[in-house]
Amino acid sequence: MKITKRQLRRIIKEETSRLLKESTQHPYDLAAEQAEDRSSSSDVQDEIYIDVSATLGDNHPLAQRISNLIDGQDADYFDLLEEIEWAAADGTAPANIKDRLLAMGSFE
Repeated sequence: MKITKRQLRRIIKEETSRLLKESTQHPYDLAAEQAEDRSSSSDVQDEIYIDVSATLGDNHPLAQRISNLIDGQDADYFDLLEEIEWAAADGTAPANIKDRLLAMGSFE
């Protein structure tokens, strides 16, 4: 099967975009994404909650927000990862929170 130059350019552009996206993601995000490929989104959500509550405590506002999102079934694991980002950005969670979560090794 032959491909045209236009098709090849499109393929290269899409693949480059995908690689750039992956390279800018935190390793914890990538690990969660890979874990979702092996199990379910709800399992990944539970692991994220377990990691956050073990790292910061059950009473921490971030752990409570994540718990509420899971209980309300309004979010997927991407939303939980965004919550972690926002908490780190606004100072309610440590700036290195994702590094600490990754060190727990839940998604290995």
